[in-house]
Amino acid sequence: MLALDPSYVEEIIAHAREEAPNECCGIIAGKDGKPVKLFRARNSESSPYRYSVAPEDLFRIYRECEDNDWNFLAIYHSHTASEAYPSPTDVRLAFWPEAYYVLVSLLDPDRPVARALWLPRPNLKLAAAAWIYAGGAHHTSFSYSVTAEHLQDFADIAGIEFLLIDENTRVQEFKEKLRWNDLYYQLNRAL
Repeated sequence: MLALDPSYVEEIIAHAREEAPNECCGIIAGKDGKPVKLFRARNSESSPYRYSVAPEDLFRIYRECEDNDWNFLAIYHSHTASEAYPSPTDVRLAFWPEAYYVLVSLLDPDRPVARALWLPRPNLKLAAAAWIYAGGAHHTSFSYSVTAEHLQDFADIAGIEFLLIDENTRVQEFKEKLRWNDLYYQLNRAL
């Protein structure tokens, strides 16, 4: 769950008001799931309907995050004339699967609304199905600090199974992988 100090939300709302009628955008850097710094960014679209973090800002923010061992905890933007719900374009362009997405609506400028969401990959239905086929919570891990590559390395060292559910997961292929992994485990145990 994303927990933001009210000062972060106030800063995002202030940014949205300053950029209106265009959408604003920015990034909240985090460490161990906690916010550490809010970065305002320029919306290179300069549009009331779309946003795109300007490449030079994205590069600057990414470098500072790398230098400080931070991650992109949340990506925010505003909706100036609609509710604080993601549009189909927002969902399609959500490229940072590990980040939360924060939306601020200025539909009622006197009463802005902020919402945070996390977009499961590939989507909730497929991710949940794959997770259940893999045994659900049994031997499941989630971390902001450990990457999929770290877990893969650990699994290789420990000789245990590693299954990743991400934006490339397809349930039928995932089920096949589970079957092959089970066969390998059974044969390996017999040797």
